[in-house]
Amino acid sequence: MRVHPLAVVLSVAGGSIVAGIPGALFAVPAVAVIHVMISYIASGTWRGAPRARHTGIPDGLTP
Repeated sequence: MRVHPLAVVLSVAGGSIVAGIPGALFAVPAVAVIHVMISYIASGTWRGAPRARHTGIPDGLTP
């Protein structure tokens, strides 16, 4: 996992301001998880194959 060094510094600083030493320890993993989540959503791979649209017409009947 690659996180920009500036993001690491800012997350450690922000985590230490908000929650002290435990905040500084958990800040970088939290930023890494958020980074992975945003990258996954932005890539669009979660969409998968397009699903068939539901027409509301029961099987066997044609319009």
